[in-house]
Amino acid sequence: GSENLVEALKIGAFIEEYDIADLKRLLEETQNTDVIRVYGHLLGGSENHMWAFTNALKQQSATYNPTIITNEEYQEILNTTED
Repeated sequence: GSENLVEALKIGAFIEEYDIADLKRLLEETQNTDVIRVYGHLLGGSENHMWAFTNALKQQSATYNPTIITNEEYQEILNTTED
C-alpha cells in the first residue's frame, strides 16, 4: 500500500533530480539560444515535478533527501516552485 507509494514517489523525485542536474550541465555547455530556451523549459518542468513529488511525499509523512543536487539547490527549487 502506502509503502509502495512512498518508494514510487522517491524514485520519481530521484529521476527529476537526475534530470535537473543533467539539464544544468547541458545548459553550461551550449551557446545556442534555441537550445538554451528548450533546456530552460525542460528544467522548469523537472523542477515543478520535483516539487510535486516532494509535496506528495509530505502528504505521506515521508521526506526526500537529494543525492545528486545540493540540498541548497533542492531547497531553492521547493521555495521557488511553491509560489
